[in-house]
Amino acid sequence: MFFSDFIFTTGSMQVGESDSVIIITHEPNWLLDWYWGDSTGTNVAYLIREYLRGRCKLRMAGDLHHYMRHSCIESKEPVHVQHLLVNGCGGAFLHPTHVFENFRVFYGNKYETKSTYPSYNDSSKVRLILYFYVILVHCMPAFDCS
Repeated sequence: MFFSDFIFTTGSMQVGESDSVIIITHEPNWLLDWYWGDSTGTNVAYLIREYLRGRCKLRMAGDLHHYMRHSCIESKEPVHVQHLLVNGCGGAFLHPTHVFENFRVFYGNKYETKSTYPSYNDSSKVRLILYFYVILVHCMPAFDCS
C-alpha cells in the first residue's frame, strides 16, 4: 500500500486547518521536472494541492549536491508551498545550480531565488573550468618530458 493510499483511505493523518506541514522527499522533483519538462510525483502533488491546501510551508529534498532555496512571491492565488529547499550539500561532488537559474513557477505560483550554493555565477565558472580541463586532458596530445 502506498503512503498516499494509507493517508486517504484510512484518514489516519489528521491535519488541522491552522497546522503547518513540512514535506521531505528524496529528490527535488519541482526542479527536475521543470528542467526535463516532465511531471513526476503525482501522489505528493495530490497530497499538497488537494489535501493540505496551503498548509505545506516547506518542501525539502536532497539528492542534488547543492543548496538552493526559493520562496513564493505573494499572490492572490492560493499558495500550495511557501518555501522550496534543496539541501544536498553533503555529497562527494557538487551539482551545478546555474542550470536552474530560470526556475520561477511551481504549481501555478511564482517563486524567487533566495539563496544558492554555489551561486549561479560560481556554478557557471566551475562548468567552464571543467570544460577546459576535459579539453586539456583528453584532447591534447601527451607531452614527453623525458
